[in-house]
This record gives sequence, structure tokens and C-alpha cells, in this order.
Amino acid sequence: MLSRFSGTDIADDNPALKFLQTVHLAINDDLHGKGELEWTNMAEPPADRKPGMQQMQEGLQTTVSGFFQTLNAYMNGAMVPVPDRTVTVTKSGDGVHLSGTSTGMTLDEDYDKNMLLTKVLVSSPTLTVLAKPTYTSTEDGLLLASVTSQIHQPPTAPETEATFRIEYANVDSYQIPSHVVVDIKNTGTIEFGFSACKVTVADWAKKN
Repeated sequence: MLSRFSGTDIADDNPALKFLQTVHLAINDDLHGKGELEWTNMAEPPADRKPGMQQMQEGLQTTVSGFFQTLNAYMNGAMVPVPDRTVTVTKSGDGVHLSGTSTGMTLDEDYDKNMLLTKVLVSSPTLTVLAKPTYTSTEDGLLLASVTSQIHQPPTAPETEATFRIEYANVDSYQIPSHVVVDIKNTGTIEFGFSACKVTVADWAKKN
């Protein structure tokens, strides 16, 4: 990030780099909303770099929230709405097409012959998102491997393409992300490696 922002290589004694080496990052996510990035710095950023460091912090927080908001919808089942009067299910080739509506939003989803979700289109007055997930097979079943999204925000805006790629680790018998790559086409790539992870059952899950 520093190299991209400055347009030059970053030396080991760079003041901004020295500051970032004092930062501790932690993430909390309950699979029900969007994850939260906790940014704790043990030193103050260089006075002339504060705006840039604040921009970096906000950018990371937005990226983390966007990733977990997407992941959570697949992990908690919200990606597949329960059929009711607002949802229409029709045959589509060998698979199934699902259309749903809610206040200010429409949802279209395609499933293959094995009822595996292959495409999601979300439309609202403020944005449209076409997402295509892929999966990896494990002993614990299928896990979400990647999601590539074409985003228009607002719907008339030029397209932004974002791809999440996810690797998992087994923690307390749960499969949770261990390495995530966020690739914003023609913009940049951010990688997250997670360590010292813990898993507990959230209060909302205990009630279900």
C-alpha cells in the first residue's frame, strides 16, 4: 500500500512503515452481520502522514467489513431466502432460478442441477451487484472458495470488479478463514493472514 500510494519503493527506515509496525490488527465476526477490524497503534503516526494513515485504516476497515458481510451471508444461510409470497422459483435449464423482492431491492439467483448456488444478482436504486461464487470440496463438505463480483454503484456507474479468494483452517472443529486475498481489478490486491483464532458460539446462534 505504501509503495502504491507513494509510487516508490519503501525503505526499512521509512517513518510510515515504522509506525505501521507498531499497529496490532484484530478481527471479530459473529457470522450475523459484518466483521469488525480493531486497529490499535502503540505509537502516533508521523505528523505529516496522519491523513494517509487514517485513509489506510479506513480503507482496511471497509475492505474487512465488505468481505465478512459477503462471507456471512453464505455461511449463515441468508444467501438462500426461504420461499414465501415474495419469492418465485422456476425451472431454468437443468437447474433452478429464484427471484425475490423486498423493500427497495430485487434478488435473482441461479442454482445448478445439484442445487448449488452459481450466480447472484442484487439490484437496488443505489447499486447492482452480480456475484459468482466457487466452492472447494473438503471432508466437512463444500466451502466457499471465492466470490467474483461486478459492482455498479450507483447502477449507472462504471463497473468495479472485486474477487475474494479464501483458504481455511480447522479451529475447534470449525472451518474458518485463515488466508484471504481481496483483488480489486485495476486497483490493487490486499492479503490477510489470520493467526491465534478462537471460535465461540454467538448468543444469536444459541437461540436458534
